[in-house]
Amino acid sequence: MMHSMDITVKVSGKGNTKQDALNRALYKIQKTVMKQYPNSMILRIEPKDVGIISARETRFTERFLLFFFKRIRSNFEVKLKITVSLSILDINDIPFTIQSYNKVGSLKELAEKIGG
Repeated sequence: MMHSMDITVKVSGKGNTKQDALNRALYKIQKTVMKQYPNSMILRIEPKDVGIISARETRFTERFLLFFFKRIRSNFEVKLKITVSLSILDINDIPFTIQSYNKVGSLKELAEKIGG
């Protein structure tokens, strides 16, 4: 039923700061794992190791009305390779029991059941 395993996922993120780019990449771990295990309930995701595939800063100059208030802006992009320890519960292994009941179809049938 419950399984524990180590897997490696690749995620990426972009942002205006280094922290923002890393946060956006780390936020995608759960979504990536859920795509790999669609018939499972994820109980725990624990990062074990983080490897950097690439980290890039893009700088550009911004000006107001083409000449005034020159400033240099940056965007950051990271691609990470993260090894995580997973604890998952396979939903298909849960033995559900089937319980059936008859639904009353009309008010007349309901009145007859009540005795009216």
